[in-house]
Amino acid sequence: MKIYVASSWRNQYQSRVVELLRENGHEVYDFKQPDGPGSNWETVGKEIGNEDWKNWTVEQYIRAIYHPVAVAGYRKDFEALSKTDACVFVAPAGVSAALEFGWACGAKRNSILYLPEPLREPDLMFKMANFIVLSEASLLNAITTISEVPLSVAATPPEEPDKCKLCGYNAYEHISRSMRNLGCRSFKTVQAAKNFVRNPHL
Repeated sequence: MKIYVASSWRNQYQSRVVELLRENGHEVYDFKQPDGPGSNWETVGKEIGNEDWKNWTVEQYIRAIYHPVAVAGYRKDFEALSKTDACVFVAPAGVSAALEFGWACGAKRNSILYLPEPLREPDLMFKMANFIVLSEASLLNAITTISEVPLSVAATPPEEPDKCKLCGYNAYEHISRSMRNLGCRSFKTVQAAKNFVRNPHL
């Protein structure tokens, strides 16, 4: 399975997630690899006259994102994203990763939100994710499960039902049961549902 890992350059879990998924036989895009790291802001900064990219003006930022280095990085990342079967958002991450994940959800790719640590603040639109997982084991369970989920149910509809179509519980009951390892009737085994939170609105 082709998997796009959306995350941050500073995320301490990203490299481990890439390694874990590759160890389990998946083709994983790593934006940190030397041959495709995305845009190099220091290099771009030299050419626009300000290497301190964290303090660019708006005008310098606009010039930077249209620089050939930035354009090449964007095209490489987006090409990989457009060909992916699943997108894994590894928190914490920033705006670019959120845009990538949102695109994947809108394009009806399988989407997994991995929360190895608490979010800095609640983000409502992460409800679009097909899966919310809390550990490496549950991440692998999600990857295994999505191969059995039709893409037609991959995206959350605009008007959400009050109850899960798979198990009949409402959103609060569904999450509470998952947290207590009671799972959803859609899972073949209770073990596969451990530490696993399934979006109640498929």
